[in-house]
Amino acid sequence: MKTVNHKSVVFLLMTLCAASTAVFAATADDPGRLLVSVDELQAQLGDSGLRIVDARPRAAYDAGHLPGAVHVDVGDWKSLGLSEGGLHDKAAWSQRVGALGITQDTPVVIYGGHPTSATRVWWTLKYLGVKQVAILDGGWDAWTKAKAPITQDPPNVSPTEFTPDFQTNRLAEMDDLQSVLKKKTATVIDTRSTSEYAGTRGPGRRKGHIPGAVHQEWSEFVAADGRFKPVAEMKSLLAQRGLTPDQTLITHCQTGGRASLNAFAMELAGYGPVKNYYCGWSQWSTTKDTPITQSSKP
Repeated sequence: MKTVNHKSVVFLLMTLCAASTAVFAATADDPGRLLVSVDELQAQLGDSGLRIVDARPRAAYDAGHLPGAVHVDVGDWKSLGLSEGGLHDKAAWSQRVGALGITQDTPVVIYGGHPTSATRVWWTLKYLGVKQVAILDGGWDAWTKAKAPITQDPPNVSPTEFTPDFQTNRLAEMDDLQSVLKKKTATVIDTRSTSEYAGTRGPGRRKGHIPGAVHQEWSEFVAADGRFKPVAEMKSLLAQRGLTPDQTLITHCQTGGRASLNAFAMELAGYGPVKNYYCGWSQWSTTKDTPITQSSKP
């Protein structure tokens, strides 16, 4: 009878565990391992414990997607989050996330056709308590340019019993913003365009910005090819705005997507957790008596 070397077995198990989560290994430039490359993800395609999430429109997903990727209806998630009480609806989020085969301990990588779609899903999952969530740098475009494998075959995914664990340190709501304006306990960051911030254009019943809000447009964190800029550049941008990691920071935009990208980029740069005033300007501009400033400077 062959003798089993227990030390070898333990080493093998440790190696397999490390391989299944290698996509989340820390690096000097990305200590939280929030961002993964095409090469890193491609090496993990056979990992049954990893859930890849496609945040593009359904028609694009059906035409071709990453092997093993499940589709998420970003519009549906956005609508639920913006609805009254939607961000606190345990049953609704349990059904949506569980249908993707995700638990709080499932490693997740998200990609999209636009960076704000991916970051919206990232922020939502982190808010719901999923521990390991990363984004594919450059999204679908980077994957296809690298001629990485795609498929039209839907994956066989078993639903999970997902119980949301709402992370209140990631969400800001109307009462929080009103308190901040009175007590100056946090810094509000407006991630919309310059014209929206100044109040010269943009959606919303009233135009302008929240008094005292710092303007940091989301697009400044993203390179022309859709990849995130180097962490050093992000830190420089934030320092230019007078933002420091020790501050309590609240991002907002119109409906949560661009604010989610800023929260992601700032956490990539070592800030946070950053709060997201998810309902943003769509709520603030339509609420009676909320203060608004119209100028190009905070």
